[in-house]
Amino acid sequence: MRLDGWFYCSDGGQARQVLTASGLQLCSLVDLCVAEGLYIPHRFKRPYVRSKENGTPYVTGSSIQLADPLQGCAYLSNKLLISGREKLMLKPGTILVTCSGDIGRVVYVNNLFEEAVGSPDLLRVEPDPTKVLPGYLYTFLSSPMGRGLLSRGTYGGVIPHIETAHVLDLPVPRLEDKTEAAIHRCIVDAALRREEANWKLTQARSRVYDVTSLPRYELAPVGRNLKGVRTFSVSQTIIGHRLEARFHDTFVREMQRVIRSNPTCEW
Repeated sequence: MRLDGWFYCSDGGQARQVLTASGLQLCSLVDLCVAEGLYIPHRFKRPYVRSKENGTPYVTGSSIQLADPLQGCAYLSNKLLISGREKLMLKPGTILVTCSGDIGRVVYVNNLFEEAVGSPDLLRVEPDPTKVLPGYLYTFLSSPMGRGLLSRGTYGGVIPHIETAHVLDLPVPRLEDKTEAAIHRCIVDAALRREEANWKLTQARSRVYDVTSLPRYELAPVGRNLKGVRTFSVSQTIIGHRLEARFHDTFVREMQRVIRSNPTCEW
């Protein structure tokens, strides 16, 4: 049913041909997942709140590949009752795939995502550990060959998309058990190291606030509703040739001043 040449000449089309001719055992992606473990969740209303004490972290396709996916994230109101909420909560060991816009970006969910809600623009892949180790499956899907296969079924003009049906039969090559296990251990170890690194970064940020007595600006962004946007005045004498507000942000300027004048905070 696909009459566009790109579908057959793309990296994904060539990858499928290579895998078919390789002689390796191939398994369909859907067969390696738990029951109903390959899906894109339903869309829902997203009322944001400014304080993380009153909200749940909301992770989007643009933030999942950041070193700290929850740093600067938006928060959904805890008062919001979302049907099927458990399907939206991100669980360690799950694999996320961007399915709108920049197609095929793959992320292994670790404990940094704990209790976060994922965007409906993220395809969920929940591997069945009795069939395939999550770390190995993530490694293949995030490889150039895997990403080519994921993006092969892209459709749409202005904003490309993929649907669950496009990846159900995506072929996954199987290797020796010890090889897949070794790859899986590397991914799990990397995830643990990322968690440790983020904890140290959080401690470092907190230390800067403690040493300088800077006020902690921790209000979350609010999306497109524009409520709670910070505003400030700037003297005409210091505007110079820079007219963008970010350059004159008074919060940042105060941070610079305090750090430079603090005797115990080197810079």
